[in-house]
Amino acid sequence: MVQRSRLNTLVVYVLVIATLAVLLFPLYWMLVTALRPGNVLLSWPPQFFPADASLTAFRRVIEETLIFRWFLNSTVVAAVTIAIAVPISSLAGYAMSRFSYRGVNETGFLLLVARMLPASLLIIPLYIIFANMGLINNYLSLVIANTTFVVPFGAWMMKGFFDSIPRDLEDAAMIDGASAFGALLRVVVPLSLPGLAATTIYCAILTWGEFVFATTLISGESRWTGPIGIAAFNQQYQVSWNDIMAASLIFVIPVIVLFAFLERYLVQGIAASGVKG
Repeated sequence: MVQRSRLNTLVVYVLVIATLAVLLFPLYWMLVTALRPGNVLLSWPPQFFPADASLTAFRRVIEETLIFRWFLNSTVVAAVTIAIAVPISSLAGYAMSRFSYRGVNETGFLLLVARMLPASLLIIPLYIIFANMGLINNYLSLVIANTTFVVPFGAWMMKGFFDSIPRDLEDAAMIDGASAFGALLRVVVPLSLPGLAATTIYCAILTWGEFVFATTLISGESRWTGPIGIAAFNQQYQVSWNDIMAASLIFVIPVIVLFAFLERYLVQGIAASGVKG
């Protein structure tokens, strides 16, 4: 019995290590590619531990491009989108969770359907609307487009989380004199912090890496966001793979750091979004 338990534990550890290796290998290969000279990138067999590693690609990306400007642009767009999308998603999810009305189940289904629509399908009508409003090459148009794209799933996720919070807690708060909105702010919101963190991470990841809206609505190198700037390394007759990987690593670090700090909230929020009240 003890040997079987140890064997099961060993199998679990092996599976975890194998899964981590599969998940982390793309990041490792990005780093290896960024450190290798351009003339040996496509050599065969591939070098998993390059002997001629250098920081030339990182130095070239930093000194010859506006990568930190793109980083700032992406940060501003992501921060404003999160500030708008998370409250909207939370209020919409709370309304679907707490209020009974005709079509409440259909509303949740339509939100998921809206999330399944690709950005390439939405960009044409959005571009026409923004052009008529004079918002082309304006970050406001990009923020609005990103918000429309992330709110449906964010609202659905928050609804599932609110469903897991007993309504008796709000009733008790209102009996003590709190208004419905006061019960929401003082009781529900503190209990829903994991869900809010999960929704925030979801919005941040999608907005940080969004390409279709950005490349259509924004022009001018100084106004580019990160994905557009990275794509610019893909030239007509040459692809600078080491530069692309160096720039990509610079932009992926904030996402890794954010996920590392809020990972437990993300897991709790996604798990709670599937709980029925």
